[in-house]
Amino acid sequence: MKFDENLVDHQESSIIPLNNFMDTQYFGEIGIGTPPQKFKVIFDTGSANLWIPSSKCTSVRSPTTINYTNGSISGYLSKDIVEVGDLVVNNQEFIEVTKETGVTFLAGKFDGIFGLGFKEISVGNVVSVCVISHTSISMFYRDNIVNHHLVKDRLFSLWLNRQSEDGEGGEIVFGGLDPKHYKGKHTYVAVKQKGYWQV
Repeated sequence: MKFDENLVDHQESSIIPLNNFMDTQYFGEIGIGTPPQKFKVIFDTGSANLWIPSSKCTSVRSPTTINYTNGSISGYLSKDIVEVGDLVVNNQEFIEVTKETGVTFLAGKFDGIFGLGFKEISVGNVVSVCVISHTSISMFYRDNIVNHHLVKDRLFSLWLNRQSEDGEGGEIVFGGLDPKHYKGKHTYVAVKQKGYWQV
């Protein structure tokens, strides 16, 4: 997923390996806090909030709830350092979950969700992982990643492996593409409006 405007003086992209659970849950590892506590999260293009189970974080004390098709989560907005691969984001807002309902969350192999959607669909008006302006996408968190030029290109890419007997469930790349998983050239289409990824 990509937008027009290019950044300059970026570092290289960051690749996060994914685990595949029954072709329904593809999740990777992030770190939150100092030292980082590891969490397995689903990188979700259909939501915009980052949330993890409750831990000792600096709470903004704003109670919030997110309703999904198969359950809901409740908790508080918090701030802390978030590590995604080689990328480090300071003072990032996320939801510290104190209650989960629904079989998907209770029986899932993941700890939380890392929303890749736009701020316009976030709960609590939180700056989401991908923040869109009128002409471009800002990878991760606008005040941190983009201003500090932490990714090479303004895009993320996903490879999901259904043949995961080889141990590779897939990967998500922030700031680029992995040439091992495609041939030829990519064609980019503009996103129709801020909200969900729709063309």
